[in-house]
Amino acid sequence: MQPTLLAPVPVAVFRAGALVIEARYNSGTGAPMEACTVGVRTTSASCAASSAEVDGEGFSGTVRLADIQQLDPGWEVGGRLTLVASTCEAGEWSEARYDAATCGPPEVSLVEESGVITGFPHIIAWDYGDYPGWWQCRYELSIRGSRLMGDVTLAGYSSEPMIELTGEEIGFAADFGGTLERLQCTLRVESTSGASATLDFDVAIDGSVEAPEVSASVGDGRLLVESSAPFELFAIGKGGGERAAWTKTGSLMFDLPDAASRYCAVTLGSGRIGRADEVPVQIGRFPCSYLDYIAGGERKRLELRYNPEESASMAGDSEMVRYAGRANPVRAFVATDVSISASAVAMEPLDLGELQDDLRGIEAVYRSGKGGIWRVVVDSVRWARARGKALAGEVELSMTVVDGSPYGLLYDSPVYVDRMLYPGPDVYPGPDLYPGVQRG
Repeated sequence: MQPTLLAPVPVAVFRAGALVIEARYNSGTGAPMEACTVGVRTTSASCAASSAEVDGEGFSGTVRLADIQQLDPGWEVGGRLTLVASTCEAGEWSEARYDAATCGPPEVSLVEESGVITGFPHIIAWDYGDYPGWWQCRYELSIRGSRLMGDVTLAGYSSEPMIELTGEEIGFAADFGGTLERLQCTLRVESTSGASATLDFDVAIDGSVEAPEVSASVGDGRLLVESSAPFELFAIGKGGGERAAWTKTGSLMFDLPDAASRYCAVTLGSGRIGRADEVPVQIGRFPCSYLDYIAGGERKRLELRYNPEESASMAGDSEMVRYAGRANPVRAFVATDVSISASAVAMEPLDLGELQDDLRGIEAVYRSGKGGIWRVVVDSVRWARARGKALAGEVELSMTVVDGSPYGLLYDSPVYVDRMLYPGPDVYPGPDLYPGVQRG
């Protein structure tokens, strides 16, 4: 019975001057495989694998490019090949063939001007070369070396051999107490052929920022940060840093601090290159939990006071698919939802009917008094009125955690007016921009 060619399908990729072919033995009588061969054919020559391996019913072989070209000097990578796998069963040979296009990994080299950052935005560009009929379809840039942001990965489907760093992705190259000297980068570029190339390189940072004077205080669930220079406020959690808010005045009343995060004031100098100074305040537990949201264009806050109770749950939904010949099913799809429930014995008086209207199905930011911040959708609101005039009653919230920045929900809102203008058609040069910031 004919064997089955498993790889490469549909494109044969030569890596390091060699091509690996994988196949599977199919028995017609139940007899074991007695022998096998793997190789390729051009229009004028046949070339067997230089090495072959057998693993149960699977077998593979490696064909060297030099061997093919020795037998057929006119053949080059980029032409077509016929892949051949043969097996012998009960003294009878069977053969499987597959006609494949061929290629090698694309060639990628960094454009010289991309290796030094003197300001943001900064372009990292590369020269790309591929085999006929193929072109770049995706890139992935991994950036390491930032204690503020952690490891950052930027990816996209594009044929453009470049990516623009706005500065925000890497914290404007800020480091604690100064500016990073360099970034360690790995660029992976993928071809429409399925082949890819990886390039490791360093990007130097040319710039420095004068240290500002930073002070801070915490009260009523808010963080007041004062600096002698305009700054970007970054929140640092388990996964790295994230821009939380910004100010052009040097003074910021930040509504969303939580005890589980650290905060840095990132000061930007010429070219938007920054330095980070940790906000000098210890944020402890808050006496209550908070739900911050926008209703009717107005920022509002619900305080869950008097021993709030919280619980979290995670639910997964998987689709199981059974395939012939497999004893157990294969998980084809999984979705996981994280839910949070919070209730307070009592809270300050308010219009509970208005609260229900405000919170119906909206996105909000929930902060636990014990630490932690989440972007959520409010699924349901329940309450029970209290007898006393001083209390509004018991409130119970059911929320689902959703993707997206909790800070961006409120601080990217038009309600937040203390934002830095950059860049704008009619504002440069002007007092709202940092010195030396402009696009070429």
